[in-house]
Amino acid sequence: MPFDLAPLIAPQETAVLVSECQQAIIGDQSPLNGLAASAAAGNLANNIARLLESARQHQVNVFHCLVARRADNFGEACNTPLTTMMARDQGDGSGMAPGSDGALVITPLQPQADDIVITRMHGITAFHETGLDHFLRTSGIRNIIFTGVSLNIAVFGGTLEAVNRGYRVVIPSDCVAADPPEYGKQLIRYSLRNMAYITSSTEIQSLWRGQEAPATTARN
Repeated sequence: MPFDLAPLIAPQETAVLVSECQQAIIGDQSPLNGLAASAAAGNLANNIARLLESARQHQVNVFHCLVARRADNFGEACNTPLTTMMARDQGDGSGMAPGSDGALVITPLQPQADDIVITRMHGITAFHETGLDHFLRTSGIRNIIFTGVSLNIAVFGGTLEAVNRGYRVVIPSDCVAADPPEYGKQLIRYSLRNMAYITSSTEIQSLWRGQEAPATTARN
């Protein structure tokens, strides 16, 4: 269904969310081989990096939605097959203890000074007990551009949570990844397109370039 993308990415009302683009998830040493390979094959990091550069130029807030686990495993429920596997194979902190290499954002997407970093210590989606909703609402955000990984869980679940909270979600299909890639395409086609507006990062950047840049760099 055709839609007007421009009001869905208006800079003063929009934030870009970068989901879990961390070393232990899509980095060279990730145990999630299929997801890491899918992200690499789709040039995910570079696509997101270009989108973030444009977002910052137009004073669009950038949120890095990260996951970490306590090094002593305190409070680790291991109540899903994925978290159980990570805890078993990656050791204490599931390889994602705060400050560890695995918890770091991959190099092309390192947070900048004005970016907002939200770290989740448990659960599987960005809105779960992180304060993300609070920071979005108090900064006047109505629209979310969701990027990162994975379509399988975090992006899909985060989209559901965002829509349930009244946000409008835009997903640039070249800035998300799934394992396997074919599943991601089916998920977008049959599920996510009914909840989110599907576009490309180049289309978003083109529309931003066509808009007059704000006169001030102050965050809302």
